[in-house]
Amino acid sequence: MWVLLLSSLLINVAQSAPLAISARVATTVNVAMEEVLTSVGLTPPDCNVAPPLVCGGKDLIPNYNPQQYRSNHGQIFFGSGPFYISHLPLMNRPHNFQAIYEVDFPDTVAGKIAKAQYLARADKGFASFAPGESWSYPDFDCSIDQSQRTLAPGSVHQGQFEDGGEFIVETGLVVKRRIFFRIWPAGSLPAGQGSAQANGEYIVFGEGDQFFTARVVTSVPDADHIQPVPAAMFRNQVGGAKHACYDVRQANGNMNFNPKTCPDPSAPRVFGPDGDSDLNVSFNPFYVETEDLSL
Repeated sequence: MWVLLLSSLLINVAQSAPLAISARVATTVNVAMEEVLTSVGLTPPDCNVAPPLVCGGKDLIPNYNPQQYRSNHGQIFFGSGPFYISHLPLMNRPHNFQAIYEVDFPDTVAGKIAKAQYLARADKGFASFAPGESWSYPDFDCSIDQSQRTLAPGSVHQGQFEDGGEFIVETGLVVKRRIFFRIWPAGSLPAGQGSAQANGEYIVFGEGDQFFTARVVTSVPDADHIQPVPAAMFRNQVGGAKHACYDVRQANGNMNFNPKTCPDPSAPRVFGPDGDSDLNVSFNPFYVETEDLSL
């Protein structure tokens, strides 16, 4: 009976407002309908296990089929060099994963022009990358590094392209290396507060004078939150393609970062003179999305 009720609900949602949801959200509705009607659901494990030097989708999900994750995988795009993309996650396949990668503009005349256009924008807030075609994102998960690059076609927009973000430039992006990847089984996350200012787990990554923190999705609802953090405060703890992990307590606009050992052994243990100290950062709503992580 519950299968019939749920499938009826999904069909009504899909048919009632096809123009009110993005192509990305529509894919999760279609997948959910298929899985309910066939009574088949994937239960992939957390990706944050010790990844081998070379790994692909089959190392993340048993019986992995790349076609099951092929979709319009939009990205938040941020940074001024290095540049980063962060996947726009949803709670159900094919978007039930959180992924952050270092990317760059192609080393071509067109790529250099696109990079200059992006860096010259007046609004230095977050941008987004709209894919020019469907792709199977987990195909390039743990194995992408400096020697194994993938070119993703698309366009860069100011703000969120799904919410009318202004077009900046048409360009491909070179996916250089993985910073963070975590996948969760649909329906497996515990109840959460759905607030970017709730206590939670965060990672920090970056290099040089540019560092960011990102909230790890661990509940539903939850918040997708990214913001810059002071480089001088975190430079001794993490850099390059690695990230460091923290339990973050929040109150009155203050984020208190407490270092912890990452579940992913490829991430560094916290080290340096501030390795055992609490770090305090002001909350910054640089990028916050909560609605997608309640769907």
